[in-house]
Amino acid sequence: MVEFFISSTTILGTFLLALFAYFNNRKSATNILFAVLASAFAGVALGTYLATHTSDPVTAIFWVRVNMFFASIVISTLFLFIHTYPGDKILLPRPIFIGSVIWTTFLALICMTPLVFKEARFDPSLNTIPGPGIVLFGLSLFVNMGFGFYYLYKKYKHSSGLVRAQIQFLGLGLLTSFSILTTLNFLTVVLLKNTSFVNVGISSILIFIGSTAYAIVRHRLLDIRLVVARAVAYTLLVLIIATTYTTAAFIVTSVFLQTATATTQISVYAALTLIVALTFQPLRHALEHFTDRIFFKERYDSSELLSSLTTILATTLLLDDLTKKLLKKLLEEMRISRGAFILTEKGKVFAKETYGGSISITEKEVFTLQAVDKILVFEELQEESLKNLMRKLNITVSTPLRVGQEEIGLLLLGEKSAGDIYSDQDIKVLEIFAPEASIAIQNALSFEEIRRFNVTLRQEIAKATEELREANDKLKELDKLKDEFLSIASHDLRTPMAAIKSYIWMGLHGRAGPINEKLQRYLDLSYQSAERMINLINDLLNVSRIEAGRLELSLERANLEETIKVTLEELRSKATEKNINLEFKTLSPIPPVMLDKERFPEIITNLVGNSLKFTPEKGSITVTAQISKDKKEVLINVTDTGMGIAQKDIPTLFAKFHPLDKPYVARSTTGGTGLGLYITKNLVELHGGKIGVRSEVGKGSTFYFTLLPAKDGEKPKNGPAPVSEKEHKEGVYINSPQLNK
Repeated sequence: MVEFFISSTTILGTFLLALFAYFNNRKSATNILFAVLASAFAGVALGTYLATHTSDPVTAIFWVRVNMFFASIVISTLFLFIHTYPGDKILLPRPIFIGSVIWTTFLALICMTPLVFKEARFDPSLNTIPGPGIVLFGLSLFVNMGFGFYYLYKKYKHSSGLVRAQIQFLGLGLLTSFSILTTLNFLTVVLLKNTSFVNVGISSILIFIGSTAYAIVRHRLLDIRLVVARAVAYTLLVLIIATTYTTAAFIVTSVFLQTATATTQISVYAALTLIVALTFQPLRHALEHFTDRIFFKERYDSSELLSSLTTILATTLLLDDLTKKLLKKLLEEMRISRGAFILTEKGKVFAKETYGGSISITEKEVFTLQAVDKILVFEELQEESLKNLMRKLNITVSTPLRVGQEEIGLLLLGEKSAGDIYSDQDIKVLEIFAPEASIAIQNALSFEEIRRFNVTLRQEIAKATEELREANDKLKELDKLKDEFLSIASHDLRTPMAAIKSYIWMGLHGRAGPINEKLQRYLDLSYQSAERMINLINDLLNVSRIEAGRLELSLERANLEETIKVTLEELRSKATEKNINLEFKTLSPIPPVMLDKERFPEIITNLVGNSLKFTPEKGSITVTAQISKDKKEVLINVTDTGMGIAQKDIPTLFAKFHPLDKPYVARSTTGGTGLGLYITKNLVELHGGKIGVRSEVGKGSTFYFTLLPAKDGEKPKNGPAPVSEKEHKEGVYINSPQLNK
């Protein structure tokens, strides 16, 4: 009897756990796997009990194989359950999962054959003879147990809080039950051929049930605590009803009717009572639902309705959605024919939402009802203006909506669908609902106002952005027209200016006859002005080509030293005129470089010419060239002993039309276009180099730039390689530390 009670409790308990877990969340892989695991446990317990409580060897071996069938499902499901818990999806890689399912199916099938257990004998107790397949079963058992509990331990170590507590009790129950079952129901049976303790092993499943039940109740395992609690309460209620009415029937029959009551009659009484108890609620619900469809009499639960309305209030932000959902829920649950939200602000009606039918009401009528400031029920009003107004509008209830002292609108409701009057329950729900709805509507209005402001702001930003884009396009067009104008004008001006310069030169050299000293001076000044004008025109042409991307270089191998010497010879006469020492030095052997022989001299001419302007008489200008230590670039310095440049002017020194402070310009013997350094910078970058400057006021300046050595005909890419702001500020070319010497 004790074994029957323990076995039946084990089977029933594990099976109920399986049902609770599955029906609570049929989409969760964890719940599904737990349900399979618990059901398989119940199958193991059932097979073991029936196998040990029969005297027929054929029947016994059948139930032994059934026991092994469910056991094979238990050991495979255990690993999957532990690996998945507490997720909603199986995270095992698909190939491994499919392989596990195939292996479990194969193992379960062979467990029903003589491959695992050949036969059963009674001598005098049950003795089973294992087959060769028992090795596969044992291997599967220990592999799945090992990996399963390894994963459970890892999850326990890396979890915290509620999940950690759940794993602790679930793992304790599984580990204890599996250890006892493996020892008493597998190792003892297979190795020692002793089945005396198999029912004790099955009772260990109760440990699994107990620890799981505790984790469910105490730590919300599988989130089925509420389901279990309701099921237990319902079961106790049914048992109490069955016991009470069976006892009452027995007493009435025995005491009052003086009739002997047989055990069979008591069993029939108990069964009928259980049937009545179990069918009462479903029959009641079905009958109420049927009568509701005819008479609209189904009652609603106030708490559930208010809870549903509160959920809508808490989860809906948009005003239209909020009023629509609230009306729909309220009218459907309370069986009201139609209703409307009327919203007001600053003496105006600005919104109306209806459901179930239209309610035609004027602004004046809205404020007449709103002025009463209480719930108006048509049947409770005396025959006066308010009742006549509600009769005209065909409304039964008017509920004011207000937040603090601010009136925000009305909730108008029509008659009940069944023709009933509004009950105390209905009015109480409206009294609770109205203040909450008022706050939610006011919040929705604020959100709507912010949303409209954001839309307006986005529109204004988009408009301003479009205007800026159009203005930018116009500026680009104007800049393009300006470049085209400069190019055309400069090109057209250069020819007559060249002719003027030629004629002045011929006059200076007596080609038109002798000239006096005064005329000589005028012609000299005119010649210098024409030369400056031609230089300006050339600079403007270069700038327009650079900006239009039409300035291209023809790079070729060249001897840098010879090229610089030739260029400096052309400038030496100007240096001699100002009594300035101009020299060139090579600080290391210079390899051939890639340069444009037509454009490169402009770089040297612009930098040396710039130094000539700002270097006083008896000063010096030194041009040096050397190869860098890493042999990757050639460095050229142009150093003068001029007045120097202020640090604040260096960052914009290479910009177009960059003006220097007046003290520097005043000390220059000739004016400048402000384009020379801009053109020089672009020419250096088109050669693949970098340019920068170091200067100190009163101590002179050093302009430096780099070129790339030639590599067997390889040409560097033309493109900008700007000097950083730090290089400008500190006068340091970062990749070439030797320039700092």
